[in-house]
Amino acid sequence: DRAYMRARVFSNTALREQLERLLHPMIRAEMRERTAQLIVEGAPYVVLAVPLLVESGNWSDYADRILLIDCSEATQLARVGTRAGIGEMTARQIIGAQATRRERLAVADDVLLNEAPLEQIDRKVDRLHQAYLRFAAIKRSRETL
Repeated sequence: DRAYMRARVFSNTALREQLERLLHPMIRAEMRERTAQLIVEGAPYVVLAVPLLVESGNWSDYADRILLIDCSEATQLARVGTRAGIGEMTARQIIGAQATRRERLAVADDVLLNEAPLEQIDRKVDRLHQAYLRFAAIKRSRETL
C-alpha cells in the first residue's frame, strides 16, 4: 500500500531512515549486478537512475559522472503533486526529505534542465550521449594500457 507507506515514512524521519537503511544496500547490490551484466554484454556505458543519489551516500566511487535531471522547485512540487493520492502537504514532505536543489547541483558533472522545450532537451541528450561515448572510449583505452 504505497499511499499508507508514503504517509508513514514522510511524516516520521526515523522510520524513513530505517526503511532507507534496509532498502538502499539491496538496491545498490542489484544496480551493481545489472551494471556488470550490461558491461559484459557490451554496453558502452550505463546510466543509473538514482533519485536519492545525494541522500543515499557516496556514488563517486561507483559512477564516473553524475547527470542531474533538474527543474525548478515549483515544477518539482507541481510534478510530485500530480501523483495519485498526493496532496500539497505530502508533496512538500517528500521534497523536504530530499536533498536541496543546490546540494544536487553541487554534485552534478552534467545538468539537463527538464523544463526546456522537448527539442532542446533532445539536442542536449544527443550531445550528452556523444560525450558519454567519448568518455567511455577513453576509459576503456586507459584500462587496456
